[in-house]
Amino acid sequence: MNKAQYDTLSQYLYDIAPSIPLNWGQVQNDRDDGLVNIFSKASLDELNNSLTQLPAHKQNYLRRRWFLWQCSKCDEYLFYNQPKVLKNPNPKDQQWDVELLGHTLLRFDIKSTILPKAFRSDHGHLPPAQDIIRFYFDRQSRGRRNHIQNRIFLVHLPNAKTNSNTLRTKFKAKQKAITEYIYDLSQGELHILIEHQNCLHGLIYLKENKEGSLSYKY
Repeated sequence: MNKAQYDTLSQYLYDIAPSIPLNWGQVQNDRDDGLVNIFSKASLDELNNSLTQLPAHKQNYLRRRWFLWQCSKCDEYLFYNQPKVLKNPNPKDQQWDVELLGHTLLRFDIKSTILPKAFRSDHGHLPPAQDIIRFYFDRQSRGRRNHIQNRIFLVHLPNAKTNSNTLRTKFKAKQKAITEYIYDLSQGELHILIEHQNCLHGLIYLKENKEGSLSYKY
C-alpha cells in the first residue's frame, strides 16, 4: 500500500465505520470465514452484493470480518511507512508483518483489538500489559490464525461502545502513538517489550477521551 492508497482507504473506513456491526455475533472461525472470499472485495457495497443469500447473522459476521481486515491494512501501513521499518515482502507469510530497526529479532505480527470485557473497570485503570498479552494468547482463535509469534497489540478503548468502530479508524491519531513507540525502541527503550512464551510482545493502549481526542500509553 502506498500513501495515496492509504489516504483513500483510511478515509473510506472512517466514513463507513458507523454502518459496521459492533459485535461478531459468534466466535471467529475458519468455516464462516470461508463462506465468501472477503479478501477479493474492494468495497462494502461489493461485499454486500456477495452476501445476499446468507442468513443475516452470517452477513453481519462477514461485514465485521472484512472491516477489521481493512483496518488492519491501514494499521500495518502506520508501521511500515516509517524509517527503519520493513514490510514483509511476502503477503502470504503469517509469521510477521513488519521488521523494526533492521533487526530480524524484532519482526512482529500487528494485532488490533478492543480491551477485553474482563479487564474493563469503572475506575478507568489500565491493566498491566503482561496480563492482557497472556489473556490474548490464552483466548486466541484455534483456527488458521492460531500462532505463537512476536506481536504488537494495538488495544483500543472507546469512550462509548458505539464508538468502537470509529475509534479504530482514527488513524492520524494512532500514527503519533506508533511513531513515538518506534522512536523509543530505536533509543534502546527495550523495556517496553514484554517476553511471553519465548516471544517478544508490545502493547499500545489507544484510549478515546470524552471529547473525542485520543491518548495513548505503552
